[in-house]
Amino acid sequence: MVVSREQFGVVRGVAVAAAVLLGVTAYCLTQQAAYEPKDRLMLWLKWNAPKAACLWWHIWRIGNYRFSSPTDIMGAGLSTNPTPQIKLMQAMLQNTLEQTVLAALVHGAFAALAPPQWLVLVPAYTLLFVAGRVLFVALYQHGAPARAPGFALTSLPTTVMLLGSCWLLLKDPW
Repeated sequence: MVVSREQFGVVRGVAVAAAVLLGVTAYCLTQQAAYEPKDRLMLWLKWNAPKAACLWWHIWRIGNYRFSSPTDIMGAGLSTNPTPQIKLMQAMLQNTLEQTVLAALVHGAFAALAPPQWLVLVPAYTLLFVAGRVLFVALYQHGAPARAPGFALTSLPTTVMLLGSCWLLLKDPW
């Protein structure tokens, strides 16, 4: 299989994000911060706020754009010919919605299952999520290689945490 320049750019961007994830994870796991089990639900709920803010921003941005666009003001269900700008915003909203729902569910499972010394990863991975969303949106129009680090900073921590949660659940299902 021949790898295109664009595919190579995506792989390079994902590799950078993976290196950042490894560094953040290693740093967090060497810290002595530990949460008591009674704090797990509160920790998860508090750290959903930044993820929700990312989603809110997209919704607000689309609503604001629709208000000022005669072509798009009728809404997605009634607009017969949406502008390219609104299509782009909808694509970013859709991706952010998918990432937010998955991250919120996974972070909750991890908060319930992880040993206390690992719980610091919930806020750390949430901050990576937000940084990833900012990069993803800022670089989206520049193509797949440009947005790859942002996408990976959002999705890789969630993937690591999901795999960890499944492993912890298999170790102790009750």
